[in-house]
Amino acid sequence: MEAIRSLRVVRKSAVKARMQAFNQIRSLMDTAPFALREKLRGLSTAVLIETLARSRPAGELADPAYAVKAALRRLARRYFCCLAGPRIGWEVLRARRGYFGYGMV
Repeated sequence: MEAIRSLRVVRKSAVKARMQAFNQIRSLMDTAPFALREKLRGLSTAVLIETLARSRPAGELADPAYAVKAALRRLARRYFCCLAGPRIGWEVLRARRGYFGYGMV
């Protein structure tokens, strides 16, 4: 039982971190240069995150547009990293349900 509680704590914190990363992405998009905002506006969450994570911004950090693009890319990759926590947690919980008599999912 203690193992399950520990895994639920990890899952809960991963979900919170993922939402925090997404909220930061939305906030940064609000203050991004107009051209970048227009390019990303209207994309679904999954497409937005994938687009940002795969982007390869080029330029210098002194350029505000480059700095925003680089920050958005890093936040999108953090979002992807946080997806592993919830998946791992649920896989373990599903496996343990049979042990506790709830049946396998």
